[in-house]
Amino acid sequence: MDTLKNIVPNPVRLDVGGERMEIAPRAAEHFPALMAAAAPILNELTSGNLFYALAKNIRAVQGVVAVCADRGVEWVAAQTLRDQGRLLKACWEANAPFFVEEVLPVITDLLESMTGALGPLSSMASSEPATDSTSSSGSQPPA
Repeated sequence: MDTLKNIVPNPVRLDVGGERMEIAPRAAEHFPALMAAAAPILNELTSGNLFYALAKNIRAVQGVVAVCADRGVEWVAAQTLRDQGRLLKACWEANAPFFVEEVLPVITDLLESMTGALGPLSSMASSEPATDSTSSSGSQPPA
């Protein structure tokens, strides 16, 4: 039975806005929409503070939840803050295993192979253009 559970995971069930919902893992076809909705949050994560990234980008969070819940952003935004939090949690519970176990290792492997092929990106020279103090600018070098 564990194999069947891995193939077809159980959806997360919850009641929101008087409606019984099931949040199931999103298929690969939804990945571009999820990444587009999550982009502002991901950009903000460079701060290292997930709470700040989520709070600053609440509309993006609502967009991610809308994709996962198969609802419109306006529907998500119309829910109470508590219900939006419950929806976000359900979306994470339904989708995190796939991203953590499947997507993240693929991306990590890809980045490692690219770094191996290209060399460390931080070692690229970043010096300013050379200046020639004997140029014809009319000024003489200090004596």
